[in-house]
Amino acid sequence: MDETLSQPSANDKVSSVALKTNGLTTFKLVGVVLMAASLVSVWPGCKDNSTAVRSTRSPRPSVASVPSAFRALPAPGHPKLLTDPTHSALWSVARWYALAHRHGQPASTSAAAYYTPKALYVAVNCTGTSDASAATPPAKLWLHSCAEIWLDSSVKQNGTNFYEIVVAPDGRTNQVWHKSGSPPRPTAGGKINFNHPFASIPWKTPGLVARAWPHQMGATPGWSAVVRIPLPQLPRSLGAACQPGSRYRINILRYVWRHVGRRASLHQADLFPVATGCQPFAPYRMGRLLLAHSPTDGLALSANP
Repeated sequence: MDETLSQPSANDKVSSVALKTNGLTTFKLVGVVLMAASLVSVWPGCKDNSTAVRSTRSPRPSVASVPSAFRALPAPGHPKLLTDPTHSALWSVARWYALAHRHGQPASTSAAAYYTPKALYVAVNCTGTSDASAATPPAKLWLHSCAEIWLDSSVKQNGTNFYEIVVAPDGRTNQVWHKSGSPPRPTAGGKINFNHPFASIPWKTPGLVARAWPHQMGATPGWSAVVRIPLPQLPRSLGAACQPGSRYRINILRYVWRHVGRRASLHQADLFPVATGCQPFAPYRMGRLLLAHSPTDGLALSANP
């Protein structure tokens, strides 16, 4: 069943909602300011039979749409992938995908990926700066402007195990393994089920590395990052191979927090649409990640993982 989100009534609107998680160690209590704004999202469901991929071979695509898949291309030879995408010949010819805000407006964030036999490399290119300081603890990086990679590389890929990587503009990361006893699903009415119990476990995957670089887009500041994700080294439930043709689940989000006085509001852009701040409760909203054989692979993705 696809999740359907509708305009909340006046009695339902709140300025802040503390979303509860149950289970082992609860690492990230998702308290999102202006959650009511997220509940008016009317994104369509993420399906493999969505419209054809629109992308450019530039870190700054101008068109945003829901892709049928996010394709990681095979990296030729032994390339240096942990390098600034805005100054890399290899990243300049990657397939870049634009993230979008609610209702499909293009966002000033894009993403691309390569893979090697040992790791998946995900690059993001963003405008804006970070409001986090060096003293911000890793667990609170998500409360500042950042990018997030959500990955389900488990065998079942049904949301019972998925991995979250928060990437700050200075290259710091926070990693969380989300684990549930049963697949998270929408309620009978199609709404997000905030009462579904799951554990959020702090985790550090050996060999996971992120690099980040500040840059300017004319007068506009920005930053880029590349994250090396060694798929075989993820928690046992998520460990997977980096083989051509492999299909996993992924989403890439961009968080921008805007502060007015003591109030903060979260503005989110995403590769595959999900309501603001709700990805932990809706892993079924992730889209397809395809480890392609070549840049010319077709996108026949109607089959299950």
